[in-house]
Parts: sequence; structure tokens; C-alpha cells
Amino acid sequence: MRQVKAPGNILAIECAVGRGSVSILNGVSVIASAGDSQSVSRAEELITIINSLMEKAGMERHDLNMIAVSTGPGSYSGIRIGVATALGLKNSLNIPCVGVSALDAMAIFATPSLPLTCAVPVGKKDVAWRQYKSGNEWPEPLGPPEMGTETDFLMTLGKDADLPIFLHSELLGRLDEHHIPGIQLLDAGLNLSEMIGRAAAIGQGEPVLRPIYLRNRAHATQKTGF
Repeated sequence: MRQVKAPGNILAIECAVGRGSVSILNGVSVIASAGDSQSVSRAEELITIINSLMEKAGMERHDLNMIAVSTGPGSYSGIRIGVATALGLKNSLNIPCVGVSALDAMAIFATPSLPLTCAVPVGKKDVAWRQYKSGNEWPEPLGPPEMGTETDFLMTLGKDADLPIFLHSELLGRLDEHHIPGIQLLDAGLNLSEMIGRAAAIGQGEPVLRPIYLRNRAHATQKTGF
């Protein structure tokens, strides 16, 4: 069940992919963001970055109306850090907290038309991806998220050569080296927290946080151990 729309100020946290990112939004409008050059996914730095971002936005914590956090897929430790931090802030501020899949958020705000594949790097060699088609209102997944090596992913790309691929910038840089003919690789940027926050603002956040932990070439397993 999806959460209702949350007007007002949203703190969006994404620690699962790459160096991570954090954004503050008012509705779907980004007020301030950080993460392209900072290690947001480090627990000891995340709160410092959040505090710095709040100051940059001219806000106090009590000005926040919702916390939105990426539930992955991505780094196991990064997911845990992001979710634990989000729940701590939720409890201290007594405001709603929702979880958003990074891949689903990418699909909602992807620039190409559907169908498409969204993908993010997992560690230095693995890739997590999911395919989507047009739904009644939002993109509809064609199956569960998958994870494999870059070779596994490239084989998948070869089967769907006409399908646009929306990629986190770090992964785009890695795959560009392979010079894949006939496949459209599109850059989703480094800051996925902005998409996480916008997805929450339009009601596409889950009130029950279900971290998405993937194993290589296996379907997603979802846990709620927080």
C-alpha cells in the first residue's frame, strides 16, 4: 500500500548506491542537495552532511514534514546506514518516514519513454537492474530486481537491444568502456536522492521499510530487520 502524498519539506536519503546523496525538497522541488563528491554512505559523515544541508537550506529539523529513504538495491551496509538514520530521525521528530526503491524512483522520473531498464552499480563489479513497462499511472515492473556481474548485465542488454537503459552515472562510466553497439545508454546522474524525494512527494513511498537485498543472479529478498 502506497503512502499518501506529503506536501511540505522532505529530507531524502540515498546511501545504497555509489557515494550516496542527500536532498531537501519542498514537494517535488529540490531546495538543496549534496553527495556528488562526498561519502554520504559513511555512517559517521551522514548526520554531519544532513546538518550542513539543513543549514544551507535555512531550515531546522522541526521544519521537516517527512523522511524518505532509499531501500536499495545497492550496498548492504549502505542500505542499513540509510534506513537506520531515517528511522532515528523519524522517531526523534515524530514525522512520517517512507521507503522508496532506487530503481523504481529512477523509472518514474526517467527521461526516455517506457519500456526501459533501470540499473545501478553494486560494489565494484556487480549491477542491479529492473525492467519496466507502461502502467495505468506509474511504470510497471516486468519482474523483480535482478543482480549479476557486468557480463551478466551486458548479456541481458543484448537480448533487449532496443530497450533504453537508464543508468546511475558511475555505472554508465564503467559500461561506456565496452562500446556496446545499438544500445541506448542514458545518464541518470549521481544524485538519486532527488528522485527518491520526488517519488515520496507524489505518494510513491512505502510506509513500511523493506530493504532490498540482492544476491548475484538471484531475485530480491526483502527483510524488515529494523
